[in-house]
Amino acid sequence: MNKAFIKEKSIEIAKIVAFVLVFFLIVQLLSSTFFSEDSAAKLNNNKKDAYSFISEEKNTIQIVSIGNSDVYSGFVPLELWRKYGNTCTVCGSIHQTIQESQSILELLFESQSPKLVIIETDMFYDGMPEVNKKLKKENRLDDFFNHMEPEFFAHNIENVFSVFRFHNFWQGGKNAKIAPYNSHGYRYNTRICKLQEVDYMIPSSETDPMAKYTESQIDELISLCNKNGAEVMILTLPSINTWNYARHNTVQQFADERKLPYIDLNLHYDEIGINMKSCFRDEGNHLNYDGAKKVTDYVGDFISRNYKFEDLRKNKGYSSWNSDLKKFDKFKKNEN
Repeated sequence: MNKAFIKEKSIEIAKIVAFVLVFFLIVQLLSSTFFSEDSAAKLNNNKKDAYSFISEEKNTIQIVSIGNSDVYSGFVPLELWRKYGNTCTVCGSIHQTIQESQSILELLFESQSPKLVIIETDMFYDGMPEVNKKLKKENRLDDFFNHMEPEFFAHNIENVFSVFRFHNFWQGGKNAKIAPYNSHGYRYNTRICKLQEVDYMIPSSETDPMAKYTESQIDELISLCNKNGAEVMILTLPSINTWNYARHNTVQQFADERKLPYIDLNLHYDEIGINMKSCFRDEGNHLNYDGAKKVTDYVGDFISRNYKFEDLRKNKGYSSWNSDLKKFDKFKKNEN
């Protein structure tokens, strides 16, 4: 083979390698500066709620609630503060995975020392129960096309480089609606979707097993909490179209084996006061403010009876929480 040709190809390969190295160096630099988690908490309306704890004073958070969109729709930290005087932050985002939750908690534990982490279970499963999947038309090409979608790229590369995770700040950020108060991770929504009453939690001995790697990831999440001095509670928020008794049985067994408290709110509608005609903002997956407030009261009562947390409402060092509550009430009044 011609030496000149080999030399020319070697130079081309070297240029490509150099370009790739420089590219990733720039990406990493942006990830640690302009597109860091700290920037995300201030600028990105889609992800910022999951990182709202960054703006909290150091070691002031008593309780953390983590999960996907079910959490930021169904748990209201300021209502917990109003009734029980406990500080809580919600760390949730759309389609948040267990791995993403672990990354968030690792960052949170650098500045906060919560004594309780509430892990919501919807992220334990990907999609609707099998009984509902059967209603869909089967198509073997679905998996292939799912991997071709931009969302597949986002779910993988964004976990490595935050420049991709938070690139949304620079796209349409001006139109994003940001609450004029510190919501501590909750997203206020009063939309009402009137649903027909349906009994989707019929007692059964069936199970809907989680993937083995999912169980392993949850165990890592629990271990992370315990290593940082936090107890763990498992919680399932009301969700008509993504939960059933088979999933309840599986998670109950998982919690029992690890001796963790588990509350499935799908079994306590009457006690909570959940009404399918007034407490959901969509087709049964997410609660509106009315439903979230009732859930927060119910969970808050459970926490007050089973854990010892100081009531901080009269503590001057936490006066900002009282201020946030006043702003929240004013915001609700104006919205209504």
